[in-house]
Amino acid sequence: MKISLSGVSEKGSNRNYNNVEALNKLNCCEYIKSFDKCVGTIKLSNLANIISFKYDLDVELTVISAYTNKPFTYKLKIDDEIFYTSHKEYDSEEVFYSSKDRIDVDQDVYSLIITLIPCNVHDEGEQPHLNEEEESYSSPFDCLKNLEL
Repeated sequence: MKISLSGVSEKGSNRNYNNVEALNKLNCCEYIKSFDKCVGTIKLSNLANIISFKYDLDVELTVISAYTNKPFTYKLKIDDEIFYTSHKEYDSEEVFYSSKDRIDVDQDVYSLIITLIPCNVHDEGEQPHLNEEEESYSSPFDCLKNLEL
């Protein structure tokens, strides 16, 4: 889904979002098996040459557990706002400058989801599987005791 910056009126508007097909095409993460649901609204506001994209989305995806390597359903809520401008003088850390008039909303949603998933994503209650050597040490420095110098 692409949205034109110049097409956002002063009153703003709401757009419904439901495009898991696009998210599955964008997916290049090994730990994400599939995007199962991504629905909600995007509130667009024109703030005098700065366009606000306010995301309110519910997401369900199938991810691979970092602990067990088994797939499970992971749910998250996206409540975030991104600002764009087509005027270079407004470019800053909080406002993204776009030389193009159209913003790829699917890419934004995908990026927001990726940043919200923890590195060691795992199902509730799962414990990491440690091999015998890792279990026998109570401190990370205990493994140094056996070194011959």
